[in-house]
Formats: sequence, structure tokens, C-alpha cells
Amino acid sequence: MVREFVVAAGVASGRALRRVHTPIMTPEGARALTDFWDPGPTWTPWSFQGHAYRGRLVFPPLVLLDKPMGTVTSRTRDGGSQTVFERLPPGLRDRVQPVGRLDLDTTGLLLFTGDGRLIQWLGHPRRAVPRTYRARLSGSPDPDRLEALRQGVLPLRDGHCPHPSRVERLQGSDLRGDEVWEVTLVEGKYHEVRRIFGATGVRVLALSRLRFGPFSVEACGEAGWYRLTEEEVAGFYAAQGLELPARVIEVEPAPLPSLPPG
Repeated sequence: MVREFVVAAGVASGRALRRVHTPIMTPEGARALTDFWDPGPTWTPWSFQGHAYRGRLVFPPLVLLDKPMGTVTSRTRDGGSQTVFERLPPGLRDRVQPVGRLDLDTTGLLLFTGDGRLIQWLGHPRRAVPRTYRARLSGSPDPDRLEALRQGVLPLRDGHCPHPSRVERLQGSDLRGDEVWEVTLVEGKYHEVRRIFGATGVRVLALSRLRFGPFSVEACGEAGWYRLTEEEVAGFYAAQGLELPARVIEVEPAPLPSLPPG
């Protein structure tokens, strides 16, 4: 309904607008607030009472972020640390939630979405969504413990036995001479990568998430974040066998279009 676009623009509440009979002006002409309007996924100009906006109907945002060191996965700063939401464009910050968390000293891929159902789906252990991490270690893992880890029989301090689908040392070493390993998990337990390597006798000195399901941190590019297109969102849901979410309204201010004011 047209009224929902005006509400999304922050002009007034839906209740207040019930007493307003001014139409909005669109490229197709005037539309009453009680009309149905579907501008589609392309930004479309419209105006209301002389103020210009642009709006569209799109799938809930699905966003990838390359989380830097020292940022918190929270909406509030912790001890002055920048939040991951501050790394996103202002228009997205209030419209998405993170899928899981990365702690303060972990970098790499973090997913955000406006679809609460998808957050639950991706985070459920039964979905076994793979997550790949790269870890710089303080030394060489104990060979026997490493083999037990690969067999899924190495208990952590809480008794949990992780079952990584892949644990592999990268050829060579980093500039500091430390060993660099990659591990792929599907369980997503608290601090699991650090605890796993701790159980093999070494410490994790640096940790970064490279992949989450089909998504790679490389997609974030120089901007450090990437919002999937409508086609990419639809393809992802189809590949996972998920029903597409309902489209949502997006509105933002725009230069006054060449439309008569409503």
C-alpha cells in the first residue's frame, strides 16, 4: 500500500496518515495513500507534500562484511571499540542483523540479513553450514592429538568432541615463521577454532574467517562489504531449497524529481 512507503520515509505513522488524503506523485501519476503500488526492485522517484524520495520493493538485505580486527559484533561500542554496524552504509544498519558473531580479535567474513528466518536456518546445527577459518599458530600441533581431532575423538575441556570436515596446514609459513592452518567446521560452537587448536597443544595467534557456506570474504572487495543483488539472493535461496522471503519496502531521500508535488 502507498501509505507504507510514506511511513517508511519517516513522514508520519500509519495511524496519523489515515486522516491524510494527499496522494503521492509517481512517474505514472498521482496515487492515493490507500492504493497498491509496486515499483519493483529498481529505485523509483516519488514525492509527497513537496518532499522527494525514491523507493523500491526488494528482498530483505543479505550483506557480506569483511570484519576488521578490533570491531565488536554488537550495536553498542565496547570500551570504545568500533561496531561492525558502523562498517555498513547508514541505510543498512538498522535493517539487518548479524548471522552469528565473530569475537573482537577475529577478522573476516560476517553475514548480515534482514530475514530473521534465514538467521535461524543458517545458525541451526542440523543445517551443517560449513565455515572455513585460517589460523596462525604458535607452533606445530601435536601429531597424535591432530589425528584424534581429524577422527572426531579429541575432547575439549567441556567434553565436546569437534568434527571438522577439514584440517590442513598451508604450505610454507607466514612472514613471522609461524605455521598457518585452515579448518572447516559445521558446528559453530563458542570460540571453537581457538579451543580446537588449544587441545592440540598450540595457541591461535591470529584468526580469520574465509568462507561461510557459499560466500567468500573475497566478495567484499576493496569496499569491505557487499550486498547481494536480487538475482543473487534468489539464487541462494533456491540453492538451499528455501522459500523466498516477502519483499520489503526501501525508501530514501532523493533529489526532487521532475514531478508535480503531491
